[in-house]
Amino acid sequence: MEFCALLKLKLTTKEIAKYTFIETRTVQNKKYRLRKKLEIPQSVDIYNWIDGI
Repeated sequence: MEFCALLKLKLTTKEIAKYTFIETRTVQNKKYRLRKKLEIPQSVDIYNWIDGI
């Protein structure tokens, strides 16, 4: 839930990593797993998709 909120704020991967004290690669993995779980295609921008909710 917190991760989706950070995406809704349109924070970059680096900004999310800095804010949550995790590696940028971990943020990228979380984005990938979220896409997979919510079945968001690769062609769709995850920021726009989250913003549309």
